[in-house]
Amino acid sequence: MKYSDSEFERETKSAGEVHTFSTGPRRVKKEKKQSVRAKWVHEKLIHELEEERHLRLQSEKRLQEVTLESERSRIQMRGLQQQFSR
Repeated sequence: MKYSDSEFERETKSAGEVHTFSTGPRRVKKEKKQSVRAKWVHEKLIHELEEERHLRLQSEKRLQEVTLESERSRIQMRGLQQQFSR
């Protein structure tokens, strides 16, 4: 197996598989890239969660408004029916 100058690699064999463990600049760069991506994904999910929460609150508020309007309309309809039946 060839080793790069800036990297130390160790192979282990288990159940016919070869596992390579790396340390060095490449690994650090890869881990940093993964960390940055994970942070970006986390922030994106948080943003989407906040947006969904905001939409849910708007929907709940609108539902309350429509429910009140419906109740008022029912009361008004009953009043009109009573007036008409007289």
